[in-house]
Amino acid sequence: MQRCVTLLFLLIYLQISAQEDQTWYFGWDGQGIDWSGCEPQLIQGSMTGFEGVLTVSDSQGNLLFYSNSDFIWNANNQIMEGGEIAGFPFDPFFNFGALFTNTQLAVAQNPANPDLYYVFTGDTQNGGFFDFKYATVDMSLNNGLGAVTENVILPVNNPEERVCTIPKSDGTGMWVITHEYLNNRFLAFLVDENGVNIDPVISDVGEIHEVYPNNLNTRGEMRVNIAGNRIALVQDQMQGEVELFDFDQNTGELTNPLLIDQVDHGFGLCFSPDGNLLYLGTWVNFDQLDNYLYQYDLSSNEPDVIGASRVTLDTNSIFNPFGSMRVAPNGKLYVAYPGEYLGVINNPDTYGEDCDWEEEAFFLGEFSSHYGLNCLWETPPSPSSNSLLELGDNISSCTDVTIGSEVEGAIEYSWNTNSSEPFITINESGTYELTVSLENCDLVDQIEVEIGSLSIDLGENISLCEGESTTIGLEIADAAYSWNTSDDTPFIEVSTPGTYTLSVDQNDCQAEDSISVIIQPLPIFELPNTIEDCPEVSLSISPPDGSEVSWSNGIQGNNAIISESEEIAISAFLNGCQYTASVDVIVNDPVVPPAFSTLTCANESAEIFAPDGFVFSDQGTPSSTVLDLQPGIYDLEILDNCGAQTWTVNIEEEDCECDLFFPNVFTPNNDNKNEQFIPSEKCPEAVSYQIFNRWGQLVFDSEENSRGWDGNDQNTGEPLEDGVYFYKAKVNIANQPADFNGTITLLR
Repeated sequence: MQRCVTLLFLLIYLQISAQEDQTWYFGWDGQGIDWSGCEPQLIQGSMTGFEGVLTVSDSQGNLLFYSNSDFIWNANNQIMEGGEIAGFPFDPFFNFGALFTNTQLAVAQNPANPDLYYVFTGDTQNGGFFDFKYATVDMSLNNGLGAVTENVILPVNNPEERVCTIPKSDGTGMWVITHEYLNNRFLAFLVDENGVNIDPVISDVGEIHEVYPNNLNTRGEMRVNIAGNRIALVQDQMQGEVELFDFDQNTGELTNPLLIDQVDHGFGLCFSPDGNLLYLGTWVNFDQLDNYLYQYDLSSNEPDVIGASRVTLDTNSIFNPFGSMRVAPNGKLYVAYPGEYLGVINNPDTYGEDCDWEEEAFFLGEFSSHYGLNCLWETPPSPSSNSLLELGDNISSCTDVTIGSEVEGAIEYSWNTNSSEPFITINESGTYELTVSLENCDLVDQIEVEIGSLSIDLGENISLCEGESTTIGLEIADAAYSWNTSDDTPFIEVSTPGTYTLSVDQNDCQAEDSISVIIQPLPIFELPNTIEDCPEVSLSISPPDGSEVSWSNGIQGNNAIISESEEIAISAFLNGCQYTASVDVIVNDPVVPPAFSTLTCANESAEIFAPDGFVFSDQGTPSSTVLDLQPGIYDLEILDNCGAQTWTVNIEEEDCECDLFFPNVFTPNNDNKNEQFIPSEKCPEAVSYQIFNRWGQLVFDSEENSRGWDGNDQNTGEPLEDGVYFYKAKVNIANQPADFNGTITLLR
């Protein structure tokens, strides 16, 4: 019958307590541990913890609050409203923590109102204030951050620093147990739907806790096994005793004391998860004595046998005592001591050195621990799941496949096929799930397996533009590939038209698929690099029929009239392909010929030639020559590709006694006829003349009329092109200076 009651209690216990222990804040520098994953992770809080510390999470593992027995912090790492529960104005961030530190504190939840918690604290060994009290925390206040609504002192004479909690066996409440100093009295206060019952269940049992200087015998931990039916406490810390008791979870009574002696200076205690082993650490800070970490086998329930079973797991100096101990959610037992590490017993249910004690196991980084961990009620390890297990990609096969994974440290493998092996062979399609149980959590992963014929799909046919390439293919696990191009890779790059066929062989399954690649020609059109005209440029392109054309200057269509110089990019689009070309358009300004003057003898007419590139447009039929103009000023209309202009011609009458004249045509073509342009030698008074091209550039200069122009550029020596040129002459006729202007036509 007792076994049935214990199993019922464990079921209730697992249901209400599986996640409340997911967070610990305990460190000297405010650090803590998050246990929600397979591996514990460091987190940062605000509390300075020296000895007794407490962290409470809800049933989903969400942090609610934490305390060092003098202050309560909320989930935002701020002092909770009303959270100065010590009643003294001490700094919560003082390097020593709160000045009145306790070995332990405890918490109980109201089973009828899950928002109400009661935080219990005793008094320090040498504080001089001997009260046992609780603070009520209401988590429904302050938007779920909680507030302390009352502080109540309980009727306890000379309370010690020891306190622990045990859920009631029927799930209707929790017991809060403490011990009085200078007697052998335990007090068990019941917390139920009515709150805290201030009338405790009293058990006068075990050794009398005798007086010792500085009240040192009030300290040392009192701990409960996970099953909730046994209590151990350090008794007579200086003389060296540990007491064990049976606890009735229904009545709150302690019975059947059992004494383990010769454990001087004991402080931290912890049962193994299965309750068969007890771990004890010592705290000596004087007399230059060493500190020890012990293990005891409780299975015999005989004091002498238990004492003889002691195994010394570690020995530390006076400066490194062992503090609180606790079984973490991952099933390992953690040990606090001052420094950068927590110690870990990896296999706490294993007797002897095989329990695998590691002194520097959990590194706290730049932070440090002290003597406390978490004084929450004892909870069993809570397994969790995450994605550390990888079964790989989903599988499609024509034959049986083997799936699975072997995980280091695995305790048990469990498939949804009821297999307990790490690997299984599959011959049916379906979803297969593997659960791997580790010491502190379960790893879960799924894989889809399709057993049947192999099929592949290379996708839709592909259209490329000329000059483009693309990659085709697919990849299947554990497959061999063969293309009709002789390639044996899952993907190939193609740039030519054709039909490409891929054959795949996977685990004796074969499949084949083809894909066609079409190459579309580019919509190419001709476009010169440069085009030049005046006063505007006409530009046309002829792309393939059906092309859409886009000009960089916003023009639409295939033709354009451009009035300003610019570089233009033109693109044609057809069948998803694009061709782009650029042209440099140069639009010249009109050329304005300078006014022209010439001389003619009295009673003679002049013959005028239009400037190079122009024609006369006001003579009926366009002509390059105007005949029979008498002396006078004429505004003649001339025309070139830039349009019509007015050209001023001044014909002056001259004294032709010296028969001075300038030829208007010469032909330097090496036929020894009319090879030079030279003024008439009958007028030796002509002393200089200059020749200009139509752009006004000087091409010949002579200071004497006897030097003729051979039609070459005097600057470069190169022959000039045919056309009309302009001359300016300075003459001195009868000691009267005069200027002459005219044109000369060069014909080769």
